[in-house]
Amino acid sequence: MTKNERPLRCQRCRRVFIRPNATGCIPRYCSDRCRSASYRSRTSTPTTPPHYDAAAVRLTRAVLNKAQAMAHRSQHPVPALPLEILQICVALRRDLEDTTAVALRQALAHGATWKEITEVIPAAESTLKSHCSVDKVNKMLRDRVQRGPARPRQPAAPTRQPGAVSCLVGEWAASPTGRVSALSRAVLPAAGQ
Repeated sequence: MTKNERPLRCQRCRRVFIRPNATGCIPRYCSDRCRSASYRSRTSTPTTPPHYDAAAVRLTRAVLNKAQAMAHRSQHPVPALPLEILQICVALRRDLEDTTAVALRQALAHGATWKEITEVIPAAESTLKSHCSVDKVNKMLRDRVQRGPARPRQPAAPTRQPGAVSCLVGEWAASPTGRVSALSRAVLPAAGQ
């Protein structure tokens, strides 16, 4: 076996290969692909994936608060705000979607693979990569900061008493259209006496 025929080992992929040319320097890599990959790994600055631990804590607290508010409103509904539970549901669903995206990025930062993630989340890997990319998650977190915390709703207006004629007359007379209804005209003279 001559010097040109002995097998060489690639410094990148550790695969055994034979020298392609008898002249020139002894190659260290089996292909241009391995040579380029080795160069990139030597010259690029290592980037660590962003950790989303603090964001995950904030989002899970927001989900918990909204779930508790929804449970409270379900037990103690306010007749003046019939859509309040539905509004909390919509906000809770948005927060859950945001929490899922942050939890996915957090799992990747802690070493999970896409294959493991797709076993937990029933979606295609390409869909998750596009919907939960680092850029999209960071944008979502920036938007949440700009939006600020959810503001609590004002308490409902006091309900009218069944026997309060003067209150009813005032409400009928000051209708949103500015017109006085026939019922209020009939009651107004009686209330003035």
